[in-house]
Amino acid sequence: MKKNAFLALICLLFAVSGQAQNLATISGLVTQVSNGAPVADHPIFCIAGDSINPVFGDAFTNPDGSYSITLDMPAGYTDVAVSTFTGCDPAGGWITTLVNVVGGQATADFLFILVDNLAGI
Repeated sequence: MKKNAFLALICLLFAVSGQAQNLATISGLVTQVSNGAPVADHPIFCIAGDSINPVFGDAFTNPDGSYSITLDMPAGYTDVAVSTFTGCDPAGGWITTLVNVVGGQATADFLFILVDNLAGI
Protein backbone atom coordinates (compact mmCIF):
# COMPACT_ATOMS: atom_id res chain seq x y z
CA MET A 1 0.00 0.00 0.00
CA LYS A 2 2.80 2.41 0.90
CA LYS A 3 4.53 1.62 -2.38
CA ASN A 4 1.38 2.51 -4.38
CA ALA A 5 0.90 5.77 -2.45
CA PHE A 6 4.54 6.74 -3.05
CA LEU A 7 4.24 5.93 -6.77
CA ALA A 8 1.03 7.97 -7.02
CA LEU A 9 2.74 10.92 -5.32
CA ILE A 10 5.69 10.77 -7.74
CA CYS A 11 3.31 10.67 -10.73
CA LEU A 12 1.38 13.65 -9.35
CA LEU A 13 4.59 15.68 -8.91
CA PHE A 14 5.63 15.00 -12.52
CA ALA A 15 2.18 15.92 -13.80
CA VAL A 16 2.21 19.24 -11.91
CA SER A 17 5.78 20.11 -12.93
CA GLY A 18 4.97 19.35 -16.57
CA GLN A 19 2.24 21.97 -16.49
CA ALA A 20 4.22 24.66 -14.69
CA GLN A 21 3.77 28.11 -16.16
CA ASN A 22 6.38 30.75 -16.66
CA LEU A 23 4.12 33.75 -16.16
CA ALA A 24 5.50 37.22 -16.75
CA THR A 25 3.79 40.55 -16.14
CA ILE A 26 4.74 43.35 -18.51
CA SER A 27 3.56 46.76 -17.33
CA GLY A 28 4.23 50.41 -17.89
CA LEU A 29 2.97 53.92 -18.52
CA VAL A 30 2.14 55.84 -21.68
CA THR A 31 2.39 59.60 -21.18
CA GLN A 32 2.66 62.75 -23.26
CA VAL A 33 6.10 64.34 -23.63
CA SER A 34 4.76 67.89 -23.49
CA ASN A 35 3.02 67.78 -20.13
CA GLY A 36 3.32 64.27 -18.67
CA ALA A 37 -0.43 63.69 -19.04
CA PRO A 38 -1.50 60.05 -19.32
CA VAL A 39 -2.53 58.61 -22.68
CA ALA A 40 -5.69 56.58 -22.06
CA ASP A 41 -7.25 53.85 -24.21
CA HIS A 42 -4.07 53.29 -26.20
CA PRO A 43 -3.19 49.79 -27.54
CA ILE A 44 -0.05 47.99 -26.37
CA PHE A 45 1.15 44.70 -27.89
CA CYS A 46 3.68 42.10 -26.66
CA ILE A 47 5.37 39.14 -28.30
CA ALA A 48 7.78 36.60 -26.84
CA GLY A 49 9.28 33.37 -28.06
CA ASP A 50 10.29 32.56 -31.61
CA SER A 51 8.62 32.20 -35.00
CA ILE A 52 7.61 28.61 -34.25
CA ASN A 53 6.21 29.15 -30.73
CA PRO A 54 5.27 32.82 -30.36
CA VAL A 55 3.24 34.09 -27.42
CA PHE A 56 1.18 37.25 -27.89
CA GLY A 57 -0.51 39.62 -25.47
CA ASP A 58 -2.26 42.95 -25.72
CA ALA A 59 -4.01 45.57 -23.62
CA PHE A 60 -5.30 49.12 -23.68
CA THR A 61 -4.00 51.74 -21.30
CA ASN A 62 -6.17 52.71 -18.34
CA PRO A 63 -7.32 56.31 -17.72
CA ASP A 64 -4.07 56.86 -15.79
CA GLY A 65 -2.00 55.74 -18.81
CA SER A 66 -0.95 52.45 -17.22
CA TYR A 67 -1.23 48.95 -18.66
CA SER A 68 -0.46 45.41 -17.56
CA ILE A 69 -0.17 42.28 -19.70
CA THR A 70 0.43 38.75 -18.41
CA LEU A 71 2.21 36.34 -20.75
CA ASP A 72 2.82 32.61 -20.36
CA MET A 73 6.44 32.76 -21.52
CA PRO A 74 7.91 29.89 -23.53
CA ALA A 75 10.58 27.94 -21.66
CA GLY A 76 14.04 29.45 -22.01
CA TYR A 77 12.88 32.91 -23.15
CA THR A 78 13.24 36.04 -21.04
CA ASP A 79 12.96 38.82 -23.65
CA VAL A 80 9.66 40.42 -24.66
CA ALA A 81 9.12 42.86 -27.53
CA VAL A 82 6.62 45.52 -26.44
CA SER A 83 5.08 47.70 -29.16
CA THR A 84 2.59 50.46 -29.66
CA PHE A 85 1.40 52.59 -32.56
CA THR A 86 1.98 56.32 -32.22
CA GLY A 87 -0.01 57.60 -35.18
CA CYS A 88 2.62 60.35 -35.49
CA ASP A 89 4.86 58.89 -38.16
CA PRO A 90 3.40 58.55 -41.70
CA ALA A 91 6.03 55.89 -42.43
CA GLY A 92 4.59 53.51 -39.88
CA GLY A 93 4.52 54.96 -36.41
CA TRP A 94 5.40 51.76 -34.53
CA ILE A 95 7.55 52.04 -31.43
CA THR A 96 9.03 48.79 -30.15
CA THR A 97 11.26 48.17 -27.18
CA LEU A 98 12.82 44.92 -26.01
CA VAL A 99 12.58 44.27 -22.27
CA ASN A 100 14.07 41.52 -20.15
CA VAL A 101 11.81 39.69 -17.70
CA VAL A 102 13.41 39.37 -14.27
CA GLY A 103 11.54 37.72 -11.43
CA GLY A 104 8.40 37.49 -13.57
CA GLN A 105 8.29 41.29 -14.14
CA ALA A 106 9.29 43.74 -16.85
CA THR A 107 8.52 47.42 -17.45
CA ALA A 108 8.15 49.29 -20.73
CA ASP A 109 7.14 52.97 -20.59
CA PHE A 110 6.38 55.08 -23.66
CA LEU A 111 6.46 58.87 -24.16
CA PHE A 112 4.27 60.31 -26.92
CA ILE A 113 4.12 63.54 -28.82
CA LEU A 114 0.43 63.75 -29.68
CA VAL A 115 -0.34 65.47 -32.98
CA ASP A 116 -4.13 65.31 -33.03
CA ASN A 117 -4.35 69.11 -33.15
CA LEU A 118 -1.95 69.35 -36.10
CA ALA A 119 -4.25 67.70 -38.66
CA GLY A 120 -4.42 69.60 -41.92
CA ILE A 121 -1.11 71.45 -41.47
